[in-house]
Amino acid sequence: PNPVKDMLYIRINPALQSSSELKIFDSYGRLIRHTKLSGYSHELELRNLNKGLYYVNILNGHSVFIDKLVIIN
Repeated sequence: PNPVKDMLYIRINPALQSSSELKIFDSYGRLIRHTKLSGYSHELELRNLNKGLYYVNILNGHSVFIDKLVIIN
């Protein structure tokens, strides 16, 4: 769900789940988190991030998914 308070839940299409990467950027374009994803379902703890607007990029081979993420405290 968006906005997010503590945890971000992500499900990856099984056809795309190998060698996926997740990157979270702040509103200034600075890389905040970079995580390799393996498997179908993922939980990321975001408690340590300040409230505000972030961007989530999920990369898999030649595919890129980009979305906004709002953190609330």
